Amino acid sequence: MGEISSTIQQYAEACGFSVVREYGGHGVGRQLHEPPQISNYSQPHTGPLLLAGMTFTLEPVVNAGHWLTTLDDDGGTVRTENGSLSAHSEHSLAVTSENPPILTSLLCNHIRWLPPWLMAISRFQQRKQFDGGSHLILE
Repeated sequence: MGEISSTIQQYAEACGFSVVREYGGHGVGRQLHEPPQISNYSQPHTGPLLLAGMTFTLEPVVNAGHWLTTLDDDGGTVRTENGSLSAHSEHSLAVTSENPPILTSLLCNHIRWLPPWLMAISRFQQRKQFDGGSHLILE
């Protein structure tokens, strides 16, 4: 999983942005928010192993300024600590033994634009291979 998180971080930072550390993606199953928690930053070759049958979301929050945020007293409004602009996107993915689909793009196939970080992950998926079972092997 660290390769995906690292790709999100590297892409955002290469474009002059930062990724929020406090929030991220998560597993999806019988409940909406399930383990594993998926950060938007990491080192490659860290975190959970992707296994066929897993579904999860990637939810980068990208800031124009520093990555620090504050939570308002209402308990639900998050702001950048320095008042800079921020953007959030979410996509759901499924891990299969072949080409893992981006589920939200299947639902929204009329949308012609995907976030660049998601396109980078799609390129990562095209380079991956499975060991004949359900374990993801990274090249």
